[in-house]
Amino acid sequence: MDHENNSTDSAIDIEDVDYDLVRAQQEWNQITALPIIDLESQNQVYHHSAITIEFVDFDESENYFKYVDIAENLSRIKPTVQKGKIRSFASKLLLLEPPKLPDYLISERNRIFAIAFHPFDNQNPLHYRFLVTLYRKLTTQPAIKCPRYGNHWELIGFQGRDPATDLRGVGMLGIYQLLFFVLSPNTQQLSKDVYALSIDIKQNFPFCVMGTNITQIALQILREKRLNAECIKRKNVLLTFNYFYCGLYLKLYREWKLKKKTIADSGYVLKGAI
Repeated sequence: MDHENNSTDSAIDIEDVDYDLVRAQQEWNQITALPIIDLESQNQVYHHSAITIEFVDFDESENYFKYVDIAENLSRIKPTVQKGKIRSFASKLLLLEPPKLPDYLISERNRIFAIAFHPFDNQNPLHYRFLVTLYRKLTTQPAIKCPRYGNHWELIGFQGRDPATDLRGVGMLGIYQLLFFVLSPNTQQLSKDVYALSIDIKQNFPFCVMGTNITQIALQILREKRLNAECIKRKNVLLTFNYFYCGLYLKLYREWKLKKKTIADSGYVLKGAI
């Protein structure tokens, strides 16, 4: 009897079967899987077919990076480095300790480090326009031949099909400083001269990647407070930081050109810039 009761309890009650669910499952099993859309190739087609792309000018770039919301990144920054007690005491004794930034400049300094955590955003059309502006200003080639992904980015010194992968460690700060270098009236011609050298047959180097490396150097020097005196003098951290970046690129350019450096020397040249 117990065995019969167990069999009865374990049997499926036909009235409880959800026939709508069964039919839905059968229909689902008969569906042919759709191919996955290659968003990258779709993106290329879209931008190739674009008639015009509005470039970013100097003021638009400056305004974006001055006011973009970077609040969530502020908790991640390390704007200064802690010196050892002996070194710190010796610096003060010899009057070598950098001056402290006033409060109104500290927030501006912190903003620079926060922008370095600001990632490239494919959903932000302005970020793509930043890249197109760099490409167009440096190469003078039509922007309609400048899709988001592709080997054409190597022409301005990115390492592959996606410039965003070269921004590790500097985020959008790397793009910002390249834009400043290329768009600022005071450094436009210098950027053209540097770019011309970067595509030289013998002395070529990756222009944009070299720029992001210089941004990393500039960040470290800012972190070590070595720009504090100049920032206080100019009453501006961001402008001081950007002109310092341009100065580092000028130093690299002169040494690279005059001493006939090649890409094999890049590590030594960058190290000498510190």
